[in-house]
Amino acid sequence: MKIITVIASPQKYGNCSTIVKEMTKGIQENNGENTIYYVDDMNIKPCQGCKACRNPKKPSKCIINDDFRKIMDEMEKSDALIFAAPNYFGEINAQGHIFMDRFYSMTKSTPNQLKGDKKAVIIFTYGAKTGTYDEYIHKRARLFESIGLKVHEILSVGDGKPLSGNSEELLEKARQIGREISVKRNDEEYEIIRILRSKDRVLRAEIMSDELKKKITKLEMKRLDEMVPVINKGLKQAFDEKEAIAVVIDNTDVDVSIEEYTPSLTLQSNKGTIIGEEIYDPDELEELKHNPNVYFISDYFATYPNLSVPGEKQFFVVSKLEGELDYEDELKNSVSRMVISSPSTEADHYIKKILNIPQKEKITTLIIGFTE
Repeated sequence: MKIITVIASPQKYGNCSTIVKEMTKGIQENNGENTIYYVDDMNIKPCQGCKACRNPKKPSKCIINDDFRKIMDEMEKSDALIFAAPNYFGEINAQGHIFMDRFYSMTKSTPNQLKGDKKAVIIFTYGAKTGTYDEYIHKRARLFESIGLKVHEILSVGDGKPLSGNSEELLEKARQIGREISVKRNDEEYEIIRILRSKDRVLRAEIMSDELKKKITKLEMKRLDEMVPVINKGLKQAFDEKEAIAVVIDNTDVDVSIEEYTPSLTLQSNKGTIIGEEIYDPDELEELKHNPNVYFISDYFATYPNLSVPGEKQFFVVSKLEGELDYEDELKNSVSRMVISSPSTEADHYIKKILNIPQKEKITTLIIGFTE
């Protein structure tokens, strides 16, 4: 499970950080990961009230290009957000105010509200007696719900704790909250998994562990050492999403004509010029075969030598797949973002091996990255 923490306190060894440290221990017990950001270390500007995020003609993400945009992207890919801030003079401190004011760009009136079952844990610390600011704190907590988070727990911690006095009970509670928010979801809780497993030719559809993703990435990196390096851009885009699914499909009884193939391979220069591509359209193939400026290195791969510049490096680039599955729209409708990619032959064989699937040519593997 992926969790991010935003600490608004300028004190890196203060009460907020101490509580977060204990929560992180609970998260790690479930093999979860917690990435911690300090507002003081980031470039986060105040909301400018420009309302570009809710422009009725063209709403967008917050147009202020600062570190809040980075946090937004991380929140989309994470399972939970921990927010910790001190109360100064009866209110959240200035750093916390600046961060939370930017939530304005993520409410339901914008296209940026978080989707999926994402949790929030909110920590407020202060020197007054515990409970003094509960009404104010719960009011602030509603802002987290406005951006699509489900508040799992609110810790209202007074009396200068945990650094003052006996706080073992509080720290154990923090560890327990860490355990609760990092329990890995069952595969069947994902609608996209249920859809895939309901399809006739899908033999397996499994959420990929971080270890498996690292192994597949390592296998793909070996292709950079080939005479013409191969970059699997589609796979990288899939792995950039919050989760990835290894999908094994049996095409044994399926006859697919060449023109139904999805082009995904291009030959590019290091400047991005396309100097070769897969072509399966019969009319286009026929036309290009009579073009003296086109050279075919295989029946369905055309190159354009006149676009090649001496001295420029060349790479094969594998793009994400579009229109690969008949039920692609159904899958897209179950998540907020989705990328379908095709692994290399070696990676395909490795996935089938660990899933105990026969190594047959017509049994193929796809990797689908998604963010709920």
